Amino acid sequence: MDVQADRSPSLREVMGAYPTGVTVVGGSDADGVPFGLTVNSFTSVSLDPPLVLVCIGHGSTWHDELAKAQCFAVSVLAADQQQTAVRFAQEPSEGRFDDVPWTRGENGAPILEGVVAWMECAVRTVIDGGDHSILIGQIDRSGVSDRPALLFHRGRLGSSHGRLVVVDERVEPSDERSEPSGGRSDTPGGRSDASGGRSGVSET
Repeated sequence: MDVQADRSPSLREVMGAYPTGVTVVGGSDADGVPFGLTVNSFTSVSLDPPLVLVCIGHGSTWHDELAKAQCFAVSVLAADQQQTAVRFAQEPSEGRFDDVPWTRGENGAPILEGVVAWMECAVRTVIDGGDHSILIGQIDRSGVSDRPALLFHRGRLGSSHGRLVVVDERVEPSDERSEPSGGRSDTPGGRSDASGGRSGVSET
C-alpha cells in the first residue's frame, strides 16, 4: 500500500491531494462596486433545483460581504487564467478587477470573461461550517465554453490540457499537450467593464 502511514498529515495536506478546479466567486456592494476572491472549495449540490455551494473562510477578506449577500456569481477559470487566480488570492483585495475583463451579470455580480463556465446564483442559505461559512446558491443563469480548465493540485496550478484516452476501460490522461484556446468570451450579454473596484491559489 503506497500510502504514508507513519505520520498524521494535516487535513489541508490530505485534501491537497484531491485535484479541483479553480473559481472566482464575486459579488457587488451597495454601490455596485465588484469584489471577489479565488475559491476552490466549490461543488454542485442538487440538479433539481440546481444548487451549488461555496465555502468561504471566516478570515477571508470578503467573507462578511458574501455571507450577507443575496446573490453571487461563480466564474470557473480557464487554463490560461493562472495569473487571475493568483491575483484574486492575494492582497490587496481592493482593485482586483482592475485591468481584468468582466461583465456584470443580471443579478449585478461580476462574471469574468474568457472562463470555462459561469453561474449566477441567488443565495438560498448560509450554514456555519467550523472556520468557514457554506453558501448554498440556486443557479438562475449559467453558461459554458469548450476551453480547457485551470486545476489546483498539491499547492500547484495546472491545466486540463491532457486529452483523455481509454485504455483497458480505464480513463487515463495522454502525454499530448495543447496550447490554451482563445476566442470570445461566453459571458452573458450586458456591459463589459474593466473599471477598478473592490473586490483569495485560494483565499478561503
